[in-house]
Order: sequence, then C-alpha cells, then structure tokens
Amino acid sequence: MKLNIEKILVGFFIAVFVTPYLAGLLIPNEDWPVTSAPMFAHYVDDLTPRYRFRFMGHFNASSKKKREIRAKKDLGIREWNLMRFFFGKVYGSIDPYSPFGHHPEDNPERFQERLGRFFQGLMKQFQKMNPKEGNQLERIDLLVVKLDSQNRKIESRRVGFFNVSSGRFVHSWQKP
Repeated sequence: MKLNIEKILVGFFIAVFVTPYLAGLLIPNEDWPVTSAPMFAHYVDDLTPRYRFRFMGHFNASSKKKREIRAKKDLGIREWNLMRFFFGKVYGSIDPYSPFGHHPEDNPERFQERLGRFFQGLMKQFQKMNPKEGNQLERIDLLVVKLDSQNRKIESRRVGFFNVSSGRFVHSWQKP
C-alpha cells in the first residue's frame, strides 16, 4: 500500500489546526484564539446598559483617605487584562453554559472565598507597587458602576468589601 503524501498532510492539518477551533466553537470556553464567545455578536446602542467594576481603597481611619485602585498605575497591569481575569476566573457568571467563568455548585460562601483569594493577591500587588500607601490600606470596596452611553457614571453600588486585617471578603449587596 502506497501512502499518499497529500492525504497525510491534509490529515495532519486537520488534526493540528482545525480540530482545536471546532472544539473551541462547541465547548464553552473563553481562551483566545479558540473561543465560543460571540465577541461582536450583539448591537450596543444608547439604551444598552453598561457596567464597570471598580476597586476603591480605604486607608487608615485617622486620614479617612479613599481612592480608586487603578490597574496600570497601582498594580502594574492593563485594566483590560485585570477585568477579563476578574470576571472570567473570579466573579463568573450564573449561566452554566457561559464561556465567562461559570463556577459549578457555587454558593455565597464559595463566592466570598474566591473573592477573598483574589483580593489578597490584589492587596499584595498593591503593597508591592505602592509601599508607602500599601501599609495604610484597611479595606478595598468592590463597586459595580452603571455607565451612560458616553461611559459616564450614572450610579454605583457596593457588591462587598475586602477587610485587609482579616484577609476576608464580605458580600454586602442588597437588592434595590
């Protein structure tokens, strides 16, 4: 039996290049370049609600100082990367088929533990990048900010806060 080199090359191409992309389309997964996420599949107009997460640092009680912890300036990473990681790996989605970080058998305690681990890492990075302020950090609030069509703040609500001394995240969201 004589092997046809073209058939071997086509088989190799399919196995190496096509199969992973097909798997990426069929299996909920958010990992470039294979993804089932419809990145540009919806229309956004002026009525489409927009939201943004923010991290607000509260410093020692005597100064009553608070300010936003910024990804690039305070943590040394791009905001886009931080938010993708935060939403995909930490915060997650309630949709069991979501490619954006669904956590099976999730509950409020596991959610708080996940957020606590995330904020412990965020706090350590903040302290490393900002040694003077880092030792004064007492609490980090997780805020969800609703934006208008020009990305201006309409309102913000606290989801919860990370207590630096206890190393724990406390969920405090109240339904409106």
